[in-house]
Amino acid sequence: MIAALIISASICLLAVAALVIYLTASVLPRLKETISSLRGTVDELSKLTQQLQGEIPRIGETLKGVDEAIERLTSQVEELTREQIKPIAENVRGVTEEVREKVERVGEVVDEAARLGKETVERTRFYRDRVFDIFADIVSFWSGVRAGCSALAKGLSKIKEGRGGE
Repeated sequence: MIAALIISASICLLAVAALVIYLTASVLPRLKETISSLRGTVDELSKLTQQLQGEIPRIGETLKGVDEAIERLTSQVEELTREQIKPIAENVRGVTEEVREKVERVGEVVDEAARLGKETVERTRFYRDRVFDIFADIVSFWSGVRAGCSALAKGLSKIKEGRGGE
């Protein structure tokens, strides 16, 4: 029984060894291809890294140039703002203030003209009414005088008739 066990274990061990040999034989070429591919990739990465290391100083110089150009541009913009834009803005503020004051004056003149126009109309109505009142008084007075003269004339004619008839 032990002999059968040993034989069975030996056969299993031979089967496992055959399987390992088979797997190693079949996986080994793929493993070689993968390793070879990895070597190629590492070589390319190494070349790219060397190129990048060569480009880094140029990029640094370019960035310095860009920084300097930005600083020059910023200082020019600040100078332009200080020398030209601020005075123009102050002039615009001054002109705006003058225009506002003149508009206020125009508003005051218009208000005064409206007030004077209203006052003129009121005075004209007052004098018109006064003149018509005087004319109405004169006409009334004249009507009264005529009526009085007419009554006086009738009264005198009656008196004359009354004396003449005596």
